Amino acid sequence: MARLAWVIQGWTGTRPKHHRRTGADRTQFDPPTAIHNNDPLVNMVSGTTSYLNLLDLIHRELAPRLYLEIGVREGASLRLSGCVSIGIDPEAQVSHSLPKEATIYHRTSDDFFGSDAEGAIQGKIDLAFIDGMHKFEFVLRDFINIETYSTSTSLVVVDDIFPNHPAQASKTRHTRVWTGDVWKLLPCLRDFRPDLILVPADTSPTGSLLIAGLDPSNLELKEKYNLILKRFVTDIDDRPPVEVLERCMAMPPDDQRIIELLRLLRVCRTRFPGEPVIRERLAAFAKHLIASSATTI
Repeated sequence: MARLAWVIQGWTGTRPKHHRRTGADRTQFDPPTAIHNNDPLVNMVSGTTSYLNLLDLIHRELAPRLYLEIGVREGASLRLSGCVSIGIDPEAQVSHSLPKEATIYHRTSDDFFGSDAEGAIQGKIDLAFIDGMHKFEFVLRDFINIETYSTSTSLVVVDDIFPNHPAQASKTRHTRVWTGDVWKLLPCLRDFRPDLILVPADTSPTGSLLIAGLDPSNLELKEKYNLILKRFVTDIDDRPPVEVLERCMAMPPDDQRIIELLRLLRVCRTRFPGEPVIRERLAAFAKHLIASSATTI
């Protein structure tokens, strides 16, 4: 399949028309010498639609049977689920009413997949949300582990892919708004898994990434994990490229093409026309997405 994440909206260096930034002017990206948690410039956020609204849309359109979430916190996102749900968070402090079929595992995602997953995950994961540790290597491992328990009709959503200021992308947290280097997952998947459908969404406050076309039999990321870390994990903070800071490739979270993708995954899952047909339909959707994106640049 084509490399969608870097085609949508193009590498034009221009901001999508729907994009809005809250805070100081977008050109003032050089971080100050001293970073303060309450600095409005460093802690600016973007997007007009909350990631929770996008997740709610995904749950309604996809109608998953099994939902897995990494990074539960107070339960604001887990409460949106209407199916059997697994929440993973060593420091979860739930203050929202959760679905009756939700189970919280108070441990790290590495520990969960290392010792609990085989017994806890009954069936295949239809939808997963990754919002755990804001470090590239952790997010990559989470995706690898989730894909093992997924199918070609599963969807993974990753939070915090768009830092709004270089300081927010620091591997060590110095700001109130913090994404870490999660943004590196896009170029990583683009280069090592071009078969995936990658749709970055312009959600508030720090962007979301939809990943479709999963393939549990593809071991590229697992087998090249150490090689990937050597390339993407450095001792110093890598400044995100302007295309990431400006969200140049992001799609509006209410874009009709996102809804089309969700409905396609649901139809393929419920009617199950066979794996070859599912792959063919996903490939056709990828071509459609590229073509429709090209006309909007």
